[in-house]
Amino acid sequence: MNKLLRRRVLVPLAIVLTVALVILPAAAQSGQQAGSGWLTVSERGSVGIMEPAAGAKLSGTVTIKGTATSPRLWYYKVEYSVDGQNWVTVDEDYQHKVAVEEGALASWDTTGVGNGSYWLRAVVVDNTGNFVASEPVAVTVAN
Repeated sequence: MNKLLRRRVLVPLAIVLTVALVILPAAAQSGQQAGSGWLTVSERGSVGIMEPAAGAKLSGTVTIKGTATSPRLWYYKVEYSVDGQNWVTVDEDYQHKVAVEEGALASWDTTGVGNGSYWLRAVVVDNTGNFVASEPVAVTVAN
């Protein structure tokens, strides 16, 4: 291989390896683990819905499982939406004060809403009023 061709191959490869060496340790330190793509992690907290899974058909009362933690937790809530913009809490006691890691976050009585497509998300609010929301999970209510 001539020198110019080697540079064109080796320089981008060196950049990719350098970036990987910086990003991978940072992701490991933040608590992000392989297989936890459902979890949103930030300096404000970690939040995500494990169950129900995206595309699930729900009926009756459903237990929503996941994680909702923060170093300065004020409360967390679980919400649903028809349009992904206007959110309603799934339960009356929406200000849950105790952090949860891979456990039951809330119960949702789906008989109180019409059949159709919904989004679910969990939101952690810290003691300064800042929040972090999980990625929405698309589900279908079919009572």
